[in-house]
Amino acid sequence: MFTKQYWTGSLRKTAILKVEEIRKEFAGWVSPGYDYRLRILRHIFNKKDIEGQYVLDIGAGCGETSGSFMVHFGASGATAVDSYEGHGSDVSTYEQIKTLQSILGNKLKIIKQDIWNFFTEDKYGFIVAISSLHHIAESKKTLRQDLKLEQKIVELFKRIGGMLKDDGKFVFFDLARRNYSPIPRYRERYKTVVDLSTKQDPWAWMSALRKAGFRKVRLRYPAPVVLDRFKFIHWLFNNYLMCILTNSGYLIEASNFKKEYNKLYQEAE
Repeated sequence: MFTKQYWTGSLRKTAILKVEEIRKEFAGWVSPGYDYRLRILRHIFNKKDIEGQYVLDIGAGCGETSGSFMVHFGASGATAVDSYEGHGSDVSTYEQIKTLQSILGNKLKIIKQDIWNFFTEDKYGFIVAISSLHHIAESKKTLRQDLKLEQKIVELFKRIGGMLKDDGKFVFFDLARRNYSPIPRYRERYKTVVDLSTKQDPWAWMSALRKAGFRKVRLRYPAPVVLDRFKFIHWLFNNYLMCILTNSGYLIEASNFKKEYNKLYQEAE
């Protein structure tokens, strides 16, 4: 959206000035600590997957991710979906993203709706969910123990797959069900703020994604962002043990969706 220029002369100069104005307004809009959160986004997402793509942001909240993808990753636009009825995204959060929309213009579309009820004929090159999927499957049981919940998740993933372009990718970041970190910051957070016992381990999501029709499913355990300058040791962290000994975070990338699955699903509806 903000990186490519197709104009010449005065029109190009005007466009560049507009870009800088938007970046400046966006920098003034973001909340304290944004620089660190942007580091995290750059740490776990590949700009090549996002640049030039229209993005669907599930559980968008105040819109920082949607805005970041447009301003810093080169996304052509974004649709932000959120119910704005709790789980960290309430009415005040909705007001924040409306303010963001006034900065980014009609390239940011806001859908105030629960993801369970959301469907569109639009096709996206990149669909993302950051720490939001666990809210829709919040349960003390794993998906393998609760087959009804698993089937609901499979149906949702089918719908999400149907919203992807043929070469599109669905990527989400979430938390594992446990944490044994010796780092006080993580240990206290998961004792007092986040109930990890209601989350799903990555293989539960991966199984549901494959059942939904995603033929390519990849799991990554990003190293803590404080180690982003030491990329030569990141391979040490690419396993479940290091995940639960650090921040319990993991990233799943799903692509190559079987469109025929979605067609059969829609016909059944």
